[in-house]
Formats: sequence, C-alpha cells, structure tokens
Amino acid sequence: GDFNIDISKDTLTSQRYLSLMKSFNLHNIITSYTREALGSQSLIDHVFTNMLNAEGDVLVSTLSDHHAQAATFDVSPCYNTDKTLYKYCRSFSESNLDIFRSFLLKE
Repeated sequence: GDFNIDISKDTLTSQRYLSLMKSFNLHNIITSYTREALGSQSLIDHVFTNMLNAEGDVLVSTLSDHHAQAATFDVSPCYNTDKTLYKYCRSFSESNLDIFRSFLLKE
C-alpha cells in the first residue's frame, strides 16, 4: 500500500504503524530517505518482510522526487533430502462413521 507514513520521525502514527507491522513479524528493510524535495527528507516508501536475510537499498533517481527501492532476498531452494512421501487419508469405515455419529449425538 501507499501509506506515506514517514518512519524516520518518531510520531504516534509511525509508532503505531511499525508496531502493527511488527505484530505480524514484519520489519522494514529500507532505512535511507526515500523522498527528498525542497530541503525536506522523509522515509515514506517501505519494503516489509519477515525474511531475516533480506536487504534493502535506495536508488537515487532524478526522474521523481521519490527514490527507487530495491530489495534482495536469499531464496535458496530448500530441497527435501528425505525421499519418503506420505499420503494421509481419512478412513470412512463403518466403525469410524459410528464413532462420528456418536459424537454428533452428544452435541
């Protein structure tokens, strides 16, 4: 989303916003100013992630008063070395159905 909350300033809004993100185990990886205009600087463009090894960067551009953000994630594939596959199935045997019916009667 485009929240335009300046997290470089310690305000009630920025505190609540960062606290909300933290409650979802998310942290911002952009730490440099993302907008510079008329002598003001702000960090209003964010990249949140739950990946601990993610890195963020700000790319200064003259095309806009907002700088570009870049994020690098280590997404090394995780391979299952255990070749054993399991398939779980529900048994609809008559005895299991009887047990199910008895639980329903107790409700």
